[in-house]
Amino acid sequence: MLELGNIVTVCCSGSSFNGAQGEVVKVLPESAEEDVMIKLGPAKSYLIGHCLTEEDGWIAFCEKDLQKNEDWDWENRVILTFGKNNWHTVFTKKEKFVPDQPCDHKDCDQPTTRRILVNVWGSVIECDVCDKHAEQYNGKCVDEFPSK
Repeated sequence: MLELGNIVTVCCSGSSFNGAQGEVVKVLPESAEEDVMIKLGPAKSYLIGHCLTEEDGWIAFCEKDLQKNEDWDWENRVILTFGKNNWHTVFTKKEKFVPDQPCDHKDCDQPTTRRILVNVWGSVIECDVCDKHAEQYNGKCVDEFPSK
């Protein structure tokens, strides 16, 4: 059962929204034909013009056509953090985040606590860092990130 705030992906091959991510903003009674309302993430928000929507830009789907995600995909995370025009390249990590590994910052051996996004002159990089460096670099535009 989906809940408010869940991040979902539309999985409906016949829809122009197929593959788009959104956030659940309203759950209607199960008797409704389309029982979940989502607000599209910024990476696919241009699709809003392809359908009739409510005044808030919410779109209704059947719950069976939505797959719950743990978090936004990289494109939505980058746009939500830095906007659409403040970056040109994204370097993501291939492996999943593993806590308690050494921090990616060059001068730090503290255990990692989270994965962050850092914008270095338009190149957005994912870094696994400790709390101190997360506070210092997460979501920031910087001249450099000294990595190992």
